[in-house]
Amino acid sequence: MGIVERKQREKDERRRLIFEKTKELILERGLSGFSMQDVADATELSKATLYLYFQNKEAILKEILEDAVNRFEDYVRSRITPTMTGIEALHTLWRSYIEIFGKFQEVFIFTGIKSLIDPVFPFFFHDQETDTNEFPHYRLCALLTAILERGYQDGTLQKTVEPERIAKSVFLIGSSLIEYVARLPRIKRDNKLIIQEMKTIFELILRGLAAPNTDPQVLSLETSVVEQLA
Repeated sequence: MGIVERKQREKDERRRLIFEKTKELILERGLSGFSMQDVADATELSKATLYLYFQNKEAILKEILEDAVNRFEDYVRSRITPTMTGIEALHTLWRSYIEIFGKFQEVFIFTGIKSLIDPVFPFFFHDQETDTNEFPHYRLCALLTAILERGYQDGTLQKTVEPERIAKSVFLIGSSLIEYVARLPRIKRDNKLIIQEMKTIFELILRGLAAPNTDPQVLSLETSVVEQLA
């Protein structure tokens, strides 16, 4: 490995360390309960070195959210095939959510960051002409919208409501649930409870949108992945 490659790897590893230690601080103290100095102390970096990577705490938070969305979006897209129906793609989205976030408390972190940097989403969408649509959570909403549109086109879902409105409602309900649990003491935050409630929400949407005569079995989400969280 050359000098350039080694330096880049060291830089990437240091950024990852900053991400991980910041997430630990968020879980312990909340989004407003720590400073750049706390991050520097946790990573055993000087404050000056930390500022070489991030301009301020908000920059760290935005990149943590961006990184999480990128991982999840890539994971989902790699598992949805062109031949899948809309309902099958929704099942894949559900399984991906469990596999990425089901066993960790990171979902509290990402939802909190989203609410901090863009508190009106998803209740309001920003104007298409503003650069706020560069926020990563808009891509997740677009991903769900595209999956719903797939179901509309292949006939597995009834086109009763605009897909973007449904996606917005899913994010609104899901975010509210996660934010409620996040207000509990850390030892009381139960990921399994969140997953079970998310499952209920998702199944209600499936049953409300499914085309007539749809096999009832495909309207129930698998529970094995949820039971593994016990």
